[in-house]
Amino acid sequence: MVSLTTKQRQDISLDFLKRFREAEKYCTNIDIILKIASSFNQAEMYELFDVAHLSPWKVARYIPRINTTMFGYVDYIRMAGNLNMNLKDEFVAFPSDTREAHDQLIAIRDEEKNRKKVAQEKKYDSSIEKIYKKIKNQYSLVTNEYIIRPVSSAREIVIEGQTLHHCVGCGIYRNKILKNESYILLLRKKEEPDTPFWTVEILPNGKIIQAYAAYDKKPEYNEKIRPVLEQLTERVKRYGKKHHAEK
Repeated sequence: MVSLTTKQRQDISLDFLKRFREAEKYCTNIDIILKIASSFNQAEMYELFDVAHLSPWKVARYIPRINTTMFGYVDYIRMAGNLNMNLKDEFVAFPSDTREAHDQLIAIRDEEKNRKKVAQEKKYDSSIEKIYKKIKNQYSLVTNEYIIRPVSSAREIVIEGQTLHHCVGCGIYRNKILKNESYILLLRKKEEPDTPFWTVEILPNGKIIQAYAAYDKKPEYNEKIRPVLEQLTERVKRYGKKHHAEK
């Protein structure tokens, strides 16, 4: 059994008293007040009852069915409100599987954010396309298994990051391309040229800064990917020397 100090017991009692007093604002039934005060803090009560206008009695009745954290449920209600879902509908306000409903709204929210992000990047497309046309021959490579090429639009960078769940789409790398500080290359399987696989950042001189697959991992890097990147580096350097000599 955990032994609490007198101050810890006082702090716990004071915190619960604050929750209890807050819960009293929303109903008069002592059992409902105790359930709500034991489950939610003051800010969460505000979200549930002042913002979402849920029934304290129905929330108290639903508490035993919540299969995620209390914060997770409040977060679900907040997202549902932001998405203009009908919280007067009990099917929406009190889902049978709270965790699954919460995860579904996260996916919807993220999809909306991703769509907006892609749309915002459209204004950079023409500039990125000009750079793509200028460097595509030097920084492209085709092997028996793989294809490597520069990104052709700003939106393509964002989609690459969203699909592979890494940070290439955050805007920093788009700006580095526009300043010709480094370039982003897409490494794809030859039989799946439109499916993101690996993302590569390379300097104008051909030096590879970083290369990652999904979730910033490096599966089969030494066996398969590294030799391909070494070929790419050699190609970039040879092309650069040849182009310089022709000038």
